[in-house]
Amino acid sequence: MLYLFGLAFGFAWGAQAVLRFTATSEVFGLSSLGFLLGLLSFIEAIAAMLGSYLGGYVFDLFGNYRPIFWAGVCIAALGGALSLFLKPRPRTS
Repeated sequence: MLYLFGLAFGFAWGAQAVLRFTATSEVFGLSSLGFLLGLLSFIEAIAAMLGSYLGGYVFDLFGNYRPIFWAGVCIAALGGALSLFLKPRPRTS
């Protein structure tokens, strides 16, 4: 089961890495790509820093990770729903 998870996780991580550059450039254009990718990396670093602390704090409060897991599910669902509103920039020739 662990190998199956590793395989699925590897494909998903690789897909998001490629889609991050493509989607960012399609929606916002190439002129701001460097700034936006830097901003995304900065936000991810802050989230990783706070997420591990928050996960431990929630575990100390509740004795399990269920609340933080479901908070993550809700945040991911919200992000997925908001991504439906993104539109690519019109191409100019």
